[in-house]
Amino acid sequence: MFRVKRGVTSHAKHKKVYKAAKVFTAAARTPSGLRKPRSEKAGQYAFRDRKRKKRTFPRAVDPALNAAKYVRLA
Repeated sequence: MFRVKRGVTSHAKHKKVYKAAKVFTAAARTPSGLRKPRSEKAGQYAFRDRKRKKRTFPRAVDPALNAAKYVRLA
């Protein structure tokens, strides 16, 4: 049986978290202290808001389209 050292894998995982959480460094005393949960929460917000944008975007565009339609007719 060979000994498996897992340093490369764990470093790659941590590096991914660091990259995603470069902004969240103020209160994180340990390298992955608050960064990981904050970056996960940021990902949840991003996922939610991408869906929300698809719902709210047509309402924002409609008045502009209607205004343009009436300008052409006049």
